[in-house]
Amino acid sequence: MKKLLMGAVVLFLFAVSISIIEISCQKSDAQPAPTTSTRTVLFAKPAIKSIIGTDTTYLGANLFVCNIDGSNARQIPISLPSSRYILAANYLGYTACLTPNADSVVFNASSSNGGNAVSIYTCALDGTGLREIVVGVNTGLHDFPYLCDVK
Repeated sequence: MKKLLMGAVVLFLFAVSISIIEISCQKSDAQPAPTTSTRTVLFAKPAIKSIIGTDTTYLGANLFVCNIDGSNARQIPISLPSSRYILAANYLGYTACLTPNADSVVFNASSSNGGNAVSIYTCALDGTGLREIVVGVNTGLHDFPYLCDVK
């Protein structure tokens, strides 16, 4: 009888330990609730003043952001100094980039007064906090900074 009682106690403790292991495994295997992260897309549209025959007045570009599905498209209201305009012609090496946390944009801007001064600017997606981070100088056509990547 003593052996039977001892066997029952051992079986009971074994069942309790298995239950504890199952419960602890269920907690560690539980996946965190998915977050609804919104991925942001940055794009540019040229700002052309007028097209008369072959005479086109290029006024730079306007930068926009939207969600990855195309919803919530909005222009970034950037207020550059009066003689500057945004460059966004990727084939020339001018490109705008989002910062890794997608809360700011970095872009090239040029002088519209006939010079070749190209600078690199940054601002928040709402247009605030505009800063010139690389100051352009009037030099030759190939001596200005190209924005390559933002990490």
